[in-house]
Amino acid sequence: MSNIQVYLDKVRFWVQSNPWKTATIVCGLIALWFAIHGAALYSENKTQRDAIKVRDKSVTQLQSLSSNLISQMQQASKLYDPAQSAPESIKNQFANSVKDAELVELYSTGLQVAYENIDKVGIGKLAVLESGAGAEQVSIRIINVKGQNKIALVKALGDDTHSVLVYVQVPLTVLDSVMPANVSEGVYLALRQGQLDLLTRGNAEFANTAEMNASEIAKTPWRIVASSAIPNKGIFELGGVGELGLALIFILLAVAAPFAPKHLEKLRLKAGGLAQEEAGLTLHEMQAQGVIQPDETNTVPVFDIKD
Repeated sequence: MSNIQVYLDKVRFWVQSNPWKTATIVCGLIALWFAIHGAALYSENKTQRDAIKVRDKSVTQLQSLSSNLISQMQQASKLYDPAQSAPESIKNQFANSVKDAELVELYSTGLQVAYENIDKVGIGKLAVLESGAGAEQVSIRIINVKGQNKIALVKALGDDTHSVLVYVQVPLTVLDSVMPANVSEGVYLALRQGQLDLLTRGNAEFANTAEMNASEIAKTPWRIVASSAIPNKGIFELGGVGELGLALIFILLAVAAPFAPKHLEKLRLKAGGLAQEEAGLTLHEMQAQGVIQPDETNTVPVFDIKD
């Protein structure tokens, strides 16, 4: 018999003789593997967590800024009086109400002039005017004006008899504070409208996968997208947290295993006592314990064979 076979026999004998110690060792090794693997996955997913964190911060700031712009437009519209408001007065109301407004224009709801001068007005401005003409809410989007991106807001005023579209233009630089100046090298962050990324930060190599982490901005056509190198998500798609959770479970099992024999023995004895109680006492046991007394009148008859 080889030395290896002797060694294996000894190991087999020890395992059979010490099942609970074996369980402790096995659970401990499994816990160690899950802990190492989970820690590696958690570290690997850190860059993506950073991307999501900076995205959420940008979404909060952009939502606040866009809400403020829309609110300023709505406040100015409340001052509109079709019987008294002259075109210049309307322009002044919106210019004073909308912070950073660099241009205010008025259009008829039919947009006839805009269609006739589409080369001058531009496709982007015409699109936001059309969306604003058919809506009660403020229409907002980023458009290209003479090679520069601008924030355009449109609000319809009046009724069918007296109606007008107010176009307000704001420089895109107001969004500079929304997007962080710098992000880590492995992160891509962008303000996306439709399929166009209008403000970008970070590594554009990850732009194609950024849509999977898109977060929309309410009441706007915008969304903030973010991405990084796609890491292995691990068990339960939790980026290493699942493995760490399983490691904790196996650690608890390893700690509990040495105490299992005593606990099982207590359960066995308790179950045996209950079984005995359920079975009840025999007549002899009840008499021996004084539960009942022998019936002295019911004596065993004695037969005298002489009679």
